[in-house]
Amino acid sequence: MDGGIALLELANQAGELFERQPAGEKRRLLEFLLTNSCWADGELTPQFRQPFDLLKVTVAAGAQGPQESFPATNIKKSHPRLTHFEP
Repeated sequence: MDGGIALLELANQAGELFERQPAGEKRRLLEFLLTNSCWADGELTPQFRQPFDLLKVTVAAGAQGPQESFPATNIKKSHPRLTHFEP
């Protein structure tokens, strides 16, 4: 039980912790989480590796409610700070 609580607390701080990491650590984490992401028309659309793809769908479906379908995630909508990133 304590491990689950610690994991939830860590997940809650993930964005802040990620931003404080040096570029090399950020890249390492992104390579672990993502595969075949697409950059088109100034927008990044991430493709998550398993099992993170299932977690993304499950969390998004729960947040939208049972009646709505899950659209493809677009990083520009969920993380506006990343829209000015130049590859």
